[in-house]
Amino acid sequence: MSDLVVALETSARSASVAVRCGSRVIEVELEADRAHAGDLLPALDRMLREIGASPGAVTAVLVGTGPGSYTGLRVGIATALGIVRGCRAALRGVPSGETLCFGELAPGEEAVVLLDARAGELYFAHYRRTGDEVEAVRAPCVLRPEEVVAALPASGSIFGDAEAFESAGRVPQWKARRRPGL
Repeated sequence: MSDLVVALETSARSASVAVRCGSRVIEVELEADRAHAGDLLPALDRMLREIGASPGAVTAVLVGTGPGSYTGLRVGIATALGIVRGCRAALRGVPSGETLCFGELAPGEEAVVLLDARAGELYFAHYRRTGDEVEAVRAPCVLRPEEVVAALPASGSIFGDAEAFESAGRVPQWKARRRPGL
């Protein structure tokens, strides 16, 4: 059997789980209104059974490191640590915004990730996709809405949740691209 890689993303409103074994990839987005803690492992178990693999065969676990929901991050990272400990797999934390931008942007494109950080503030990060990498033009930080408007570059895409767009104000030259789960 090829390397069996598990990816967990729990920082967003809808958690997701992916499994890759060779060229086969299975992805599942969990329901946004349900508890990640109770759904994460059953979803992973179903996916492993679907590809005919046992949990002990996992060779690597990738886990989103946010920014995002503290509880969601805690659940995802604790689950990843449990899997790694149980099957001696490699573990790698991956910044959630970089992962999103790598999957959604073509080389040369830029995007801002904008999420509700609560208390009237927003998580903000600005990324540029290069060939096989994503570079942080501005690393993830927490800003007030008026600071976000001032920090937006001239063009690009915005990934984020509806509340974040509302509080920062819509910026017409930007393409608002809401990603499922954000």
